[in-house]
Amino acid sequence: EIKVVNQLPKDNLRRVNGAATDDKLLGKFREDTAGELKLYINRGYTPILKIVLPELTIYINSKEPGDVETWYQELMQI
Repeated sequence: EIKVVNQLPKDNLRRVNGAATDDKLLGKFREDTAGELKLYINRGYTPILKIVLPELTIYINSKEPGDVETWYQELMQI
């Protein structure tokens, strides 16, 4: 499953391995409902590309307008 969303899961997001700073979330996280997550997030920027795999869910975004939509279109063609 691949979709474009406007926010991350909010139920008890916990960093397992990586970095959580004021402007970025990078690495492995866990969330009560979603389970294991990999985040590559620039805080304060939307939209966010959500990629659901059997073993984990990936969230990624960009500071550049249009990047997420381009990635989505490219992945949908695979």
